Amino acid sequence: MLAHAREVGLRSGEWAGLCGQALTAAVGGDAERAEQWWEEAGSLRPGRWWRPEAALVTAWMAAAAGQLGRARGVALDAAGAAGRRGLLTAQSHLLCDAARLGAAAQAEQPLRAVAAGSDSALVSARADLVRALAAGRADLLERCAGRLASLGAALLAAEAWNAAATAYLRAGADAFAQVAQERALTLMGPAPGARTPGLVPPSVRSRLTARELEVALAAASGLSSSAIAARLTLAIRTVGNHLQRIYTKLEVPDRTALGAVIHRSAAGPVVR
Repeated sequence: MLAHAREVGLRSGEWAGLCGQALTAAVGGDAERAEQWWEEAGSLRPGRWWRPEAALVTAWMAAAAGQLGRARGVALDAAGAAGRRGLLTAQSHLLCDAARLGAAAQAEQPLRAVAAGSDSALVSARADLVRALAAGRADLLERCAGRLASLGAALLAAEAWNAAATAYLRAGADAFAQVAQERALTLMGPAPGARTPGLVPPSVRSRLTARELEVALAAASGLSSSAIAARLTLAIRTVGNHLQRIYTKLEVPDRTALGAVIHRSAAGPVVR
């Protein structure tokens, strides 16, 4: 899209292509590259073509930088704006991604309302995924994974299988968890570079609380304890305490090892 838009001089298409490049980089965890694409898009007067779903770039850039709280807020606010403008497909995408970033409880009811008035199979599948994430039920997550895969949404399906594996581990069903992880690996074959909260290995997710996972992701992104404290509105000592518990639970000595564990393939071996 970007190459063709530049060839024919279509600046709105160029802007959309740059947004897509920035979003892809952010989902891959490359905050620096995403920022470069986003700045270039900003030079093209984006106010002329801005749509609410463009906020996905901002949300995923924040996530790549370890700012999950801000990422969720951006996605939820933009979803509200999309809904007020009647852009229901965009609203469904934003609500689904807010859930993927940890806001499933807030996104579930609005997305179910959108799906009830839509004939889109993808919107319906997104709503089912968010419901399953909010419930944390392995059976619902497996069902969603199969449906999403059939629609070509491989990344969402892989995250659903990964969430199912996490639920199985928490229930002590290690064999089922291993199968779910293997299915996530199969789906991630075409996109091995994706780095999303939903792809954090189940062996990590099942051991940490939601707050500990947020601190761990922020630390793995390279943020200092003081930066994490400021972004999560915590005392620096509290961040330090969280990190010590994280190191103990995951049996790692420092941030470098933590990053390696966090970003290991979601389909690595199950370790309880």
